[in-house]
This record gives sequence, C-alpha cells and structure tokens, in this order.
Amino acid sequence: MGFSFLHRYFTLIGLLFLLLPGGGCSESTSPVASPDPTPVPYHPREVPFVTAGHGPLPGEAEVSWWIVSWATFPIEEYLVTVSYEGPITTDNWDQALILDRLPWRKGQVEFREVYGEAEGLVQGATVWFAVRARDDKGNLSRLEHSPRLTLSAEWWIEGHVYDVVGNPIPGIQVTSSPVAYTFQANADGGFRMGPFRNIDKIEVETHEPEPGGSWYRFVQHPLKTLPGLALVSGHDFFLIPCNTLDSRCTLPDNEFISYLRHMTFTTTRDNDPSASILHRWENYPLRVYIPAFLNDAGVPMDEAALIALYIWNDAMGEEYFVRTHDQESANIEFRFEDREHHYGLVSLLSPSGTGVRLGRVIPEKMAVSIDSKLSTPKYVAEVSLHELGHTLGLLNHSDCYVPEYLMVIAGGFGALDRDEPVHLDERRAVECIRYLPQGQDIGGYRVD
Repeated sequence: MGFSFLHRYFTLIGLLFLLLPGGGCSESTSPVASPDPTPVPYHPREVPFVTAGHGPLPGEAEVSWWIVSWATFPIEEYLVTVSYEGPITTDNWDQALILDRLPWRKGQVEFREVYGEAEGLVQGATVWFAVRARDDKGNLSRLEHSPRLTLSAEWWIEGHVYDVVGNPIPGIQVTSSPVAYTFQANADGGFRMGPFRNIDKIEVETHEPEPGGSWYRFVQHPLKTLPGLALVSGHDFFLIPCNTLDSRCTLPDNEFISYLRHMTFTTTRDNDPSASILHRWENYPLRVYIPAFLNDAGVPMDEAALIALYIWNDAMGEEYFVRTHDQESANIEFRFEDREHHYGLVSLLSPSGTGVRLGRVIPEKMAVSIDSKLSTPKYVAEVSLHELGHTLGLLNHSDCYVPEYLMVIAGGFGALDRDEPVHLDERRAVECIRYLPQGQDIGGYRVD
C-alpha cells in the first residue's frame, strides 16, 4: 500500500514536470511571436431604404433614404451621387457625380431631396443613384444598393378649338389636370400647354370664360405619350353649340347634346365605353343608287324617291346625296319590295357579320327598302325622306313627339305638307354627324 502511494506521487510529479515550459524536452525552444493582424477598414452601416423616383417636374428625380441609426463615430453628412454608366459601387464611387452633401440633422429620420437640370441631370436619360454617410473621422458607409431610374422628359399638348364645321373659336379656355395649366385659345383657336412629364396621364377640357356660355364643355379622356413618340401631342377640340331644342320636346333636360346622343345611339354606358363613339360615313356626298321601278299602282317609285334626295340637300344647304347609276360603287342602294310590317327600313350591307349593326361600325354600304305597295308618289317621297334620315346617322326614332319632327315613328307622312320637311333640331344633328371627327367621343360633352 505504501508503494502504491509513492508510485502515484512520483507519477504526478512527472506529469507536472512535463507540463512546465521546456519540461520533458531534450532541447530548449523559444516562444514564437504572432504577426500583427492587418487592420480592417471601418465603415459605418449602409444607408437604409435608398430609393429613386420621379420628381414633380420634367427631368427631375426624388431621392429618399433613412438615417444611419447607429454608428461608432458620429455621422456628419450624407453624400448623394449619380452615374450615367451603371450601378454605383465602392470601386467606382469616385467616378460618380456628386449631386449633394446634406448635413446630419438631429431628429430627422427620413430625407427626401429633388434634383434636376440645375444639378446636372439630363431629361430622358437612364441613371443610377447612391447615398453614403460620412462620419466625423472621414469614414464612408458601406454601399451595396444603387437604384436605377429613367428620367422623365418634357411633354407639351397643343391643338386648336373649332366649332362643328371647323371654324376656330378664339377665347375658349383649355385647362389641364392633375397638373394644372390654363390657356386661352388665340385668334385661330390655337393653344399650347405644358410642360408636363412624359410619364403623366393628363386630362384636358374646355371652358368658356363666363358661365352660361354658347358651347358645351368637352372633357377629353386622359392623354399620355408612348415610347418613341414626339414630345408634343396634337389634340383638337370640336365644340357643339348649346342649341335649344324645340320647347315641345319632352326630353328630361331639353339639351341638344342629349338629343344627339339618343339619335345616334351614342348614349354612354358604364359597361360599354364604346357606346359613346360616333361612327359616320367617311366621305360625303353619299352616292345613291335608285333602280327604275313602276309599281302596280302605276307609281314611278324611283322618281318619287329621287325627290327625297333633293329635299335633304335643299334642307342642309349643300349636297349630302348624289344619284349614281353604278350599283357597285353606291353607298346607298334603294330596293322596292313588298313589305308587310314596315313602309320602309334601313339595313347595313357593309361591313357585315355577326353582331355588326348600325351605329357600332363605320358604314360602307346601306340598303333602303321601300314598300312597293305605296299608292302615291307623295307617300314614296315621304317614306324615303324618313329612311334617308336614318342613313345620315339619325339612327334612332325621336323621343320628342312633335308633329314637325321627321324622325319620329311614321314621321315621314305629312312631311311634304310642311314648309320645312326636316326639323331644325334634326338638321343641326345631321350637320354634327357629318362634320365631327370619325370616332368622336360624344360622351365627352358636358353641360355646365
């Protein structure tokens, strides 16, 4: 037992000796000094939430960011830079153009700054931005994010204000929104508004300087530019006079524009924006083919129908119809047929197809069918006069049940007994249809 204790004692002494420096080695060694570590450059944290968006004026940019919330050394300023060559990094930072140096401000959490031509930005260019913070030791923050932006460019809207037949209307005010400009049309009806940003949608409308004016106001659907288009958009307004309808007309608002919408099938519907678009003949006067026809009562129906053409031309003061003997080239083709339910009917021949109907397409050819059983030339002329009113764009029957209106149901009968076979309201509507631009948005006219 004594031997075991001594054995463990000397074994422990031996282990301690081996653990001592140099212990248990046959030759002495010297400690090796560690090399000095390479110093790591200090950078404050990256500036957070750096974004770039469009400024309020053409070619401007709004750059925003948040403060560096914590740093070893106090932040003194923020540096804003721009590059036209590509994203800004720590390697090419010195090549970027410095736009701004903003001092650190106590209590300010978010920065929003607008830069433009004065700071060297070029309209329409694609640029990259960067923001870095600098502390009071001169250290710049890390940089990993460089937002990209294609700058907006200057855009102008110009045009003229005309009446229905193309005469200039000087003095009408043209206004824009949401960027607000107002321009008063000059002597030739011309206006020019801007500058806008070419990224904007601009609504333009007309106003008269004083309330209760002579013209319906017009509100244009928002205009915008598209890539590659010129930075000037032309837009002309064609204003309709605030004509007073026949006092006996029972339309709810007694407004001519409401009457025109009703007669042309261009009543605005929320679920069908195309329902407010005016489709009319491309060219006037319209060529009318009337075949020779003598009915069983001995009535020369072609001669009687021809009278209706002359009456319309006389009522309008210019040629709306001319007769042609070439059936193929005719816009309107008369047909004399045995009809059971209608004395006359207008139908669309071209363009044709499923769902194609009057008022929804640009007409190319129509047929006017007249009942061959009509017993007098007068009846033939009166029914033809009514049906030709449909071909001129008065597609509906009038809700104004006034005896002098041609375009009420069966309104043709008795028309030749009146001094004016075509009512003034109808003549004004037909003139609007002929001279307003193809595809005009009739829903854009407003009552002040």
